[in-house]
Amino acid sequence: MPGPIDTSGSKNPLQQVKSTVTYLRKATFEAITGIATSDPKADDDGNSSGVVEYINDKQLSTIMDLINAKEADETRFCEYMKVEKVEDILSGDFNKAIIALNKKKKPARQPGDEG
Repeated sequence: MPGPIDTSGSKNPLQQVKSTVTYLRKATFEAITGIATSDPKADDDGNSSGVVEYINDKQLSTIMDLINAKEADETRFCEYMKVEKVEDILSGDFNKAIIALNKKKKPARQPGDEG
């Protein structure tokens, strides 16, 4: 099976390729044999390692810039992301955060608003 390089999380380029190959091997095996894994922990996107990776400073800055540019409510955004504060966003959820913020429309200006 072909597939795109796995750019989720904060993997280095070699880890991205390895992740893609591992996933595609499993998916190909399941497709050929018609057997699906019944172990719920078999594919947990690396979460069983016990290491939790949060967004880095550059990603945090990108998200905060978008929150400000879109005039998003930071508290509501954190509720959507299921975190207490932006810094608690998992690195694997960075793209989800960016997509959500990019979809948000900036509030319309009312007559008399400064800006």
